[in-house]
Amino acid sequence: MDTGSTIVAPATPMAPAARGLVRVSGQHAFDTVDAIATSPIERTRGVGPIRLRISGGQLPALAIRLPGPASYTGEDSVEILPPGSPTIIDLVVRALLEQPGVRHAQAGEFSARAYLNGRLALEQAEGVAATIAASTRQQLDASHRLLTGQSGRRYASIVDDLAGALALVEAAADFAEEEHVIPISAGDLRARLDGALDSLRAESEGRRGRESNAARPLVVLAGPPNAGKTSLFNALLGRRRAVVSPDEHTTRDAIVEPLVIEHPTIGAVSCDLADLPGLPDRAGVRLEPTEQDSIQAIIDDTIARADLVLLCDPHGRFDAPSVGDATLRLRTKADSMPMGPSGDRMVSVHSGLNLDAVRLDIARAIDAARQDSEAGLIPRHRTLAGRAILGLERAHAALGDDPAGALPEHGELIAAEMRLALDALAELGGHVHPDEILGRIFASFCVGK
Repeated sequence: MDTGSTIVAPATPMAPAARGLVRVSGQHAFDTVDAIATSPIERTRGVGPIRLRISGGQLPALAIRLPGPASYTGEDSVEILPPGSPTIIDLVVRALLEQPGVRHAQAGEFSARAYLNGRLALEQAEGVAATIAASTRQQLDASHRLLTGQSGRRYASIVDDLAGALALVEAAADFAEEEHVIPISAGDLRARLDGALDSLRAESEGRRGRESNAARPLVVLAGPPNAGKTSLFNALLGRRRAVVSPDEHTTRDAIVEPLVIEHPTIGAVSCDLADLPGLPDRAGVRLEPTEQDSIQAIIDDTIARADLVLLCDPHGRFDAPSVGDATLRLRTKADSMPMGPSGDRMVSVHSGLNLDAVRLDIARAIDAARQDSEAGLIPRHRTLAGRAILGLERAHAALGDDPAGALPEHGELIAAEMRLALDALAELGGHVHPDEILGRIFASFCVGK
């Protein structure tokens, strides 16, 4: 990458606005702006008015002066804010490009220079791209974790612990005969590997910030007793799996069954569907305190693990306690109850009203949750995290099953697998950066960033 030139690009969309922004960065950024200004700009940090000689006239604008290294790129930079007409912005860029040694910035080049000049870590640079591309709140939150370095600090903690464990493994292999060397036990190493694996899996699986070992997303039917949950459960499954009864609290436990939904655009979506007991605080019959506590504990635990809660209430009151991050309100028994507010989904098991619509709602919610959970792991991160997990799993397998014994004789194999995992984590944190990887990362940026 040519870092000697002064680069120019618009940093705002080419669309009408009150102001646009043209970014200039490089060793001769101030001289370049001076060449098209009616008077030289100051070389100190600050903001001030400027008049540019553009197309035979003078254009008023603002100039943000950012001497290096205290700028985004770490170089001398000037950000020009002219009126936001696309035509005007194009004229400003053309006038700057006519100056010697100035060229148009490539995609991501401002952030690439910030990285090369030590102003951004690699994951923070990727956070810039992820912020631009974010289409949901969860994706924006994940990009913020990259941009602020939170993700990198979590990976750095894993690396520190693994590096310490690896040093002990290698010391045991290379200096086993030395009296002052205290080897690490197989049990201690296994515990460290388990901790690193748990942390990496939590990072890679996401699940909206919650750890989960579930193979499929969990969808829960919740609501008061006799709300039609079990009937809807059977109808969504397409078979009679649970007993339907007019008596309250017939269901006393969480009944879970796999469900596959065919969505016309998303494709096949798999999940676990859970039918819960009626919420005790809405019960029409008295329960023993211990039994009520037991039912409430089942409800709370299942809802806490849910990706989607289908909150059922034939009366449309929906005054149950908080039921998780994602909730779909269903007016059940719609064939026998008055019409509800337009915002509630009316459902009838007997007439089949909106059953297909509920299935599609479930599929869309699961797909959105999957995309949100993967928001913090862009493809490069996902690949490297997977490589690190694989290396640690192999090291774990090589340890054997003895919880308290010494390291096996093939400690070199364990150390080699741990080193592969550490190499992947180092690259994930930006400490290892082959040129071709940098090229791929910054080529995904838009121009002007």
